[in-house]
Amino acid sequence: MVKLVKKIIKEKIYMNFMFCDQFDDETYYCPHCGTTDYTDDWKCPHCGNYIRITATMVNADTNFCKEIYFIRKPIDEVEIGNRITMDNSRVYEVLNKVKNYSQKKHSYSYRLALKGFGFKAFPDYNYYNCVL
Repeated sequence: MVKLVKKIIKEKIYMNFMFCDQFDDETYYCPHCGTTDYTDDWKCPHCGNYIRITATMVNADTNFCKEIYFIRKPIDEVEIGNRITMDNSRVYEVLNKVKNYSQKKHSYSYRLALKGFGFKAFPDYNYYNCVL
C-alpha cells in the first residue's frame, strides 16, 4: 500500500511539473474570480476554471518576442482547433486527435495531427500549453 501511494505521488509530481513546457516569466491569474492561486491540475481552487497564464514567447524563426496568454490542459482535454506549444517557440493548431492504447505499456496515448508539423504521439499524463 505504501509503495502504491509513493508511486502515485511521484507520478503526480512528475506529471505536473516535469512534463509541461514552462516559460521563465509566467504569471498566473483566474479571469473569473481574479485569484492568483492554482491547483495541481492548473485550475482555480475557488471557481474550478482553468488558470490563465501570461508569458513572453520568442519565435524560433524570427527571434520576435510577444506576450502570449494560454491555459494548461491535460492531453485528453485538448480539442481539435486548439493551438498548442511544444517547445515554447512555435504554436501548432490541432487538426485531428486519435486515442491509442498500448498493450505493451498498458497505457493510453494520443496522436495529434498538427498544422505545419504533422503527426506526433503524446502520452496521456502530460499537460500542454493551449494558446488563447
